[in-house]
Amino acid sequence: LKALNGVTLAGTKAATVGGDIAVSGKTIDFNAMDFASARDLSFVSRSLDGRKSLLYSGGKLTFKQDQTLSLHSIMATGMGDTSLSAASLTFTDLDLAAGSSLYLTVPSISVAGGLTIVAMQDLSIDSKGDINLGNQSLLFSGRDMTLRTDHKVYNGVDSVIMAENNLVISGLNNRRARSLENYGGLIESLGGSVALYADAVSNTATHSVIRTSDVVDYDD
Repeated sequence: LKALNGVTLAGTKAATVGGDIAVSGKTIDFNAMDFASARDLSFVSRSLDGRKSLLYSGGKLTFKQDQTLSLHSIMATGMGDTSLSAASLTFTDLDLAAGSSLYLTVPSISVAGGLTIVAMQDLSIDSKGDINLGNQSLLFSGRDMTLRTDHKVYNGVDSVIMAENNLVISGLNNRRARSLENYGGLIESLGGSVALYADAVSNTATHSVIRTSDVVDYDD
């Protein structure tokens, strides 16, 4: 699906048996859609607004927006690598899963209404602004996890940051984050180490836990 100007889709299904689905245009808007691709599924545009939809890719899942990416009440699954990049990002009630690795390059993350991101292999988030997970969010990786920002990482009440292997929170380009605030959440490595590189680290409120089976490397 390709348009010189805009693509608008609502209340229907787009599916392939053995091929890819590629949606591109200056703007992409979809509501109450089911996208199911046997191979790759991609959305490339200046801006995208997606609402109340299911997205499935048997291969790679790609969002690439030069300007704004808005996702609201979206469940998206890519069995291969999943990547998301945008100059401006807003979302509510987003469930994002990757059967392989998952890479996010975003201006900032600020959660309203819950966020679930699961990668069966590596999970990497690079943010130019804060990574604010709010309350009751989940980040999980089946291997290593890396969260990078020069600003603040906030893990709120009942939010979980968990990696099967190594977990690193730091600044961009080998710098340190401004702060890490774990306020009533869990930060855990199940089988590796936790490395925290921040100017300030606070682990406050009841049930705040930073836990690892190995060594916590804490540099403030």
